[in-house]
Amino acid sequence: MKRFLAAHRALLTILYDKISFSLAMRNEFNNEKNKTINRHDVSNLVGCSLRHHLIYEKLIGEKYPELTKEQFAYLSIAISNHLFVKVEDSKKVNKELTRLSGINDLDSFVNSLNPKELIPCSNKEDAEYLSYRYNTPLWLVRMWKKHYKDDIALRLLVANAHPADKFYMAKDTFDFSNYFVETKIPGVYKKIGKDKIETANLLVANPVYKYAIDQLDIDPLRGLLIYSEVASPILNHLYHHLSKYSSADYLAGTTSSFFEGKRVIKELGLSKVNIYECPSSAILTVVSKPVHTLIVLPDNSHYALLRERPDYFLNVKQEDLDKFIENETKTLQNAAEFVEEGGQLLYLIDTVSKKESYNLINEFVRVHPEFEIQDQKQFLPCNSLGTSCYIAILRKKEASHD
Repeated sequence: MKRFLAAHRALLTILYDKISFSLAMRNEFNNEKNKTINRHDVSNLVGCSLRHHLIYEKLIGEKYPELTKEQFAYLSIAISNHLFVKVEDSKKVNKELTRLSGINDLDSFVNSLNPKELIPCSNKEDAEYLSYRYNTPLWLVRMWKKHYKDDIALRLLVANAHPADKFYMAKDTFDFSNYFVETKIPGVYKKIGKDKIETANLLVANPVYKYAIDQLDIDPLRGLLIYSEVASPILNHLYHHLSKYSSADYLAGTTSSFFEGKRVIKELGLSKVNIYECPSSAILTVVSKPVHTLIVLPDNSHYALLRERPDYFLNVKQEDLDKFIENETKTLQNAAEFVEEGGQLLYLIDTVSKKESYNLINEFVRVHPEFEIQDQKQFLPCNSLGTSCYIAILRKKEASHD
């Protein structure tokens, strides 16, 4: 039962203390008493409970409206084990969980559930059905159905229900003939299979980032500035531009992006990349003159994380979207001031919200006619590159000197 108790503790902290899935797992297994517990089983129990949380919440809430938080977590773990994970014989587990939870009919309730009949809605195209089926907040499903055609919205939900693929590039030379397949983006490979690989000469890649960087005319001698409010692999994609003793400035808008950037700079040996921590409103205090290439990665809704973190939906709030858009707009405006005439700006966010992407960029160009859109694309996780990401490349026009 140690696995179930560990899963119960972890699930409680994730649901009610707003601890992330990875931190909850780490905290649980930092305890010496848990060293002998199968971490994989615990992770599966907790992950499964999170990936079915919305429908569990509905079913359990209707049957037991007065349950405590502890009881809800016990019942979630019991359902996950019985219907999906099957870590241990459910009859034995349910007996012990009944004792611990105090829910006398726990076993009969769990056994009454059919995985094919969990969702009460019959119309499979209905937003409510899709919300329960793909464990995505109802408002988010409705937004995607509004932004995209129904079939694309469905493919988007299906893709988000599966783990993201892993992509790599080589620092120097590397034999990609084993365990990899080439993507549509030159130099980026998708890992296949579960075999462990030697990563000493590899860089974690985002194929959309690589595509975007390839569209730019980068010359660090003419000035390269990265402004980032997120922990991202952007420096990996600039490695070949910067590894030959080229210089660049990396401005981190948040403490987390500062420490992540500092770690990557050290790890990649980019000795001439200068890193500073400052908000976008303070770029003037660090940058002395405009640059030819500016890369902007503002904080955003991070919908790409829906594939990576089973607890992400717990922190996605509809009211937060307006705050992200306000921040993205201010960040873009503050940073764009430091692009020289004839220079280029790359705007990168990992979202599929048109409000944060097309709408925002089109409005920016309307207000700032000195910029023109050279390229903008929305990448979806259901496409071959497997990621939620939007890019826009803007050019600053040369001033007329008539």
